[in-house]
Amino acid sequence: MVTTLTLSRLFCVIIATVLITTAVLTGIYSMQTAIVLCVFTTALVFDWLISDEHEKQRAK
Repeated sequence: MVTTLTLSRLFCVIIATVLITTAVLTGIYSMQTAIVLCVFTTALVFDWLISDEHEKQRAK
């Protein structure tokens, strides 16, 4: 069963991949780009951890 959470997660992963690929290909390694990528990746990881905890709580 595909939930909206899974779809949004997939969407975020695609966006992150596109951003990183674009940054690498264009050689943009400014501090601003690095900070944006770090923040985005951190938010994605926290989202995964939080949603996994919710799934575990719901399973009980």
